[in-house]
Amino acid sequence: MSPNLEEQYHGLQYYKFIDRYISYMQSKALDQYLKDTTISRLLFFNLSLDSIMRLAKVNGENYVAWLSVKQNVSRATAERYLAQQILNSYRYKDLKSMKILMVDFEAYFADSRYLPHLRTCIAKLDEKLMANKRNASIKFFNEGNHIKSIYEIIKRYRGKVVYLAIWGTWCGPCKVELSYTSQLKDKFNNKDIVFIYLDMDDDDKEDEWRNFVWISNLQGLHIRMNNEHIQRIWAELLPTGDGLCGLYPSYFIFDKNGILIKEKAKRPSDQQLLYTQLEKHL
Repeated sequence: MSPNLEEQYHGLQYYKFIDRYISYMQSKALDQYLKDTTISRLLFFNLSLDSIMRLAKVNGENYVAWLSVKQNVSRATAERYLAQQILNSYRYKDLKSMKILMVDFEAYFADSRYLPHLRTCIAKLDEKLMANKRNASIKFFNEGNHIKSIYEIIKRYRGKVVYLAIWGTWCGPCKVELSYTSQLKDKFNNKDIVFIYLDMDDDDKEDEWRNFVWISNLQGLHIRMNNEHIQRIWAELLPTGDGLCGLYPSYFIFDKNGILIKEKAKRPSDQQLLYTQLEKHL
């Protein structure tokens, strides 16, 4: 099926179809390459596989998806699609992705009616980033990969309840849960509770992780570990596995003596159920 339908059919479902069509194009191009590795330019992309892989690593998968859309749909559709992708990045506070996609948007759609709004969105995130870089309530633990045990951190907060969140900047559900953070912290303002956020991201995502935390104004202690090193923390928190190791997001509660007393704690979106769990140990 061609993605270039008549303009009157470009409703919500059409753009969901485009998302699926991107997956089709990528799998079709890779399948063709695997059958004939002498192909210098991949179908739908007009780029070599090495070039696509480099662009994905530097600019992200959203950018690679945009490249396939740019070459295979009408200009009007491509403009709307890219504007939506930039706004999706705004919703998830992904400033790096926004700015990368915005470079192409301004180059290809310099007279777009969407430009003023997109620029305003980027300015808002930039403003939050700069403001919260000076927020003393946002603390970063450097060299998280060197941590041998989560209790190296927990013992520092003896006398306080610790709520530990394990998450990742790449994890959509994690970011949804973080949107409930302000209600949670308002509920326990000035109480003996500490919020620790253990992020799993590759080492080359350090700057993106810190920027997301600042933009989101996530007050608390922040630690980042890559996938290899965080496995020892999973093994320590869930020694029997129980199918939960590597489940993002996950939450844990430690009592005032630093003892893990809830390994399947409620999420921030559970609100009162979580509040009850925490109040029990304050």
